[in-house]
Amino acid sequence: MPIVLSVDRRADGTKPVSEVVRRQDPKLSQHHYSKLLPGNIRLLHLLPDEDDKAPIQCQLLEYALQKTGKRACLYEALSYCWGSSDKPYRAFIGERYLPITSNLYAALLRLRDRFIGRVLWVDSICIDQEDTEERGQQVQFMAEIYCKANRVIVWLGEAEPGDHHASKEIVGAALASGDQTTTPSDNESGHEAVSRLLARPWFRRIWVLQEVAAARNLRIMCGSTEVDGFAFHLGLEAYPGFQNPIRPVTYLMKNSISRPNYMIDSSGRVSLGIRPLSELMDMYHTHEASERRDKVFALLGMSSDAPSALQAAGLSPDYDVPWEEVLRRLVQFFLGGRVVVDTFPDREFSIIKAKSCLVGKVSSVNGQRVTTTSTTRRPTSQDPLAWSKKEWVSQPSPKAVQKGDLVCYIDGAATSLIIRPFTDYFSVILVSVPALEELIIDSGPWRRNEDTTLRSLSDVLLVWTWESSEIHPLLNDYEFELRYDDYLEGEERDALAKVARIWNRCFAVSRCRSV
Repeated sequence: MPIVLSVDRRADGTKPVSEVVRRQDPKLSQHHYSKLLPGNIRLLHLLPDEDDKAPIQCQLLEYALQKTGKRACLYEALSYCWGSSDKPYRAFIGERYLPITSNLYAALLRLRDRFIGRVLWVDSICIDQEDTEERGQQVQFMAEIYCKANRVIVWLGEAEPGDHHASKEIVGAALASGDQTTTPSDNESGHEAVSRLLARPWFRRIWVLQEVAAARNLRIMCGSTEVDGFAFHLGLEAYPGFQNPIRPVTYLMKNSISRPNYMIDSSGRVSLGIRPLSELMDMYHTHEASERRDKVFALLGMSSDAPSALQAAGLSPDYDVPWEEVLRRLVQFFLGGRVVVDTFPDREFSIIKAKSCLVGKVSSVNGQRVTTTSTTRRPTSQDPLAWSKKEWVSQPSPKAVQKGDLVCYIDGAATSLIIRPFTDYFSVILVSVPALEELIIDSGPWRRNEDTTLRSLSDVLLVWTWESSEIHPLLNDYEFELRYDDYLEGEERDALAKVARIWNRCFAVSRCRSV
């Protein structure tokens, strides 16, 4: 017999998902995927059933997504959090089955209609997760999948006690935002419910960013409650205190309404073209992914960088490439091929040796507005040793720029860095800083190769960590892990290596003291 489900009604009429009674027919076997044609995807046809206790029955359909043109397609895309890797539930495809997680099972039960089938795109079912080549190919279509979906459904999970207060609070605040005679509720219990709702793991998931940014019609579901995506955004704007933890998601949710649907790049693939990859990485590197490589791959569909440049850097989704190699390629894409990069399996930081010099420092910070003072010296008619100041806007980032941070020029890099000095190395704060030419304001012509400051490059050790804390705890053991042989020539080792790094750091910082 297939799986038998036991479902009990709650007092409010909703039906929670209970434990599965695992009575399995030994004749049933797991579904095996067939190969997709190039440019095609799979869609899940969720079959209707009047019996709420019935197993999940569905069909898988192959769909020629890239032949649909620019119009919206008649399927819905699901945005959800996988949760635990355990898959105790089953979705049946004919006489075969696919194991699914408890959170996805709960979502499919809520989405299943009693009389009409529903066509969905669900990543864990529509992509053969065991085929790394297919995963890499399908990930490249995800921006297009969510752009062309008739609707994107956000599943936050089953409702918990008090969650209906959160929905009422958010919708009420949205209504109040359009009515000057109405003020948002100051109900403390309602605020606490909203806070609990926003603490759900969906808001911290890296793939959510692209899925929300691509959506043109967004619905937020929590249990049996549904809220329109735009109303959800408006409601949260009324409570600035709730914004900080989920600002990246609400920022993309807000701007997706006015953003052009999508762009088609030179390779024929859809791209949202929101920002350069360096800015996206600064903004979103602390978001979570069960697969580390997705912390890079999930942002590619939003990148405005040239596809040819990303491909040349080896940054196309490929799950056969180890994590540490993906991170190394990313660093070299930002900083150029002249830097030496050390990365580690299962660790989210890189150690970088570069020829560099400090060309300025942060003289003031006002919100996202950063003023940098340049230390490069250029002869002008007014002052042969003039300094220059430039104000620019940094993107919201888990690492806030501070007064006293330094502007670093890396030999061979297209952009500058914001870095922060520590004992014998510098911590990278931002990799998305305007190019050196943009930071220097001069009344006359300025040429990079004629600036005497840039002629005195020195070896600098940089640490770029993706942890939310300033310094990764593993860096405490850094001196024992770093392979000095890879960084220093001759017989310089250990203590001498540290002395050399401190000397270079002091020399570099001293050039900014007079600014």
